[in-house]
Amino acid sequence: MLKQGILGSLTIACVLLGCSKPEQIVDAVVSAADEPVVVRYNEFVWCSNGPNYTPEGRAANLAFWVDAEQNTLQQKGLAAMSLLPRGGAGGGIDRMHLLMWKDKATRDAGWAAYTEAGIQEAMEAANPGVEHCGGENWEDVYPWNVYQPRMPSVALNPAESQPVVGYRFCSLNEGKVRDDFRAVIRGEFIPYLDANEAANGPSAFNFLVQVPDPAVPSPAGRGGIPEKFDYMWTNIWASSAEYETVMATWSQEGQAVQAAFDAVVTCSAELTFDLTPLMSASE
Repeated sequence: MLKQGILGSLTIACVLLGCSKPEQIVDAVVSAADEPVVVRYNEFVWCSNGPNYTPEGRAANLAFWVDAEQNTLQQKGLAAMSLLPRGGAGGGIDRMHLLMWKDKATRDAGWAAYTEAGIQEAMEAANPGVEHCGGENWEDVYPWNVYQPRMPSVALNPAESQPVVGYRFCSLNEGKVRDDFRAVIRGEFIPYLDANEAANGPSAFNFLVQVPDPAVPSPAGRGGIPEKFDYMWTNIWASSAEYETVMATWSQEGQAVQAAFDAVVTCSAELTFDLTPLMSASE
């Protein structure tokens, strides 16, 4: 979990996007023996309120965008969510859109179709000044290669509760390498989760390790993100109640695992968001 949160995610991505079956998931980050394999390509689009912002205007904007993606473009292999900072906006960000692509090639084709169809211009004309997303030239769109070390035991159901997601930005300590990180995840953290579920029942808690795409500038140094980091550790809980329960258990029973993590990586304070699905993936 890492200090201040389970090592600082998105089972819902598998619910909406359609991850591989558990037996097909490559133990990417945790396995020192296997070459890491990316299981998904995520993009975070930073958004701020415009001069004409209203909740109703934003809802109209989102409806326009979803209709364009699903019906006009008929995008395949894309799911989307809205992330609202818990406790209010921070770092100049009012919210984020999370785009979860099947892979980078699907992402490239999707954006090309979006640009060619003029969807962004049409949306801004229909709902001017509501919000501004992605920066002036899409410089505030941040892509990540996603690794899934462990499948969760229970799928999230956003229709029943408001999921909570947390992000922590982690750097390897001096003298440590990726295999050290994988060894803690595989040898300490996953067994902790398995033992906890054996004692208390299955849980929807999930975690991911996300690595910034080296071909695109990262958000380092902005929005509460440190200047340098190696990984973005992501936690996800099914609800605020589960978040409180999991963290209380971790504070009592997870400190030995926490110490093992601390010996290998140093992580930022956790940034937490309420998660709302916008669009499910189609095949």
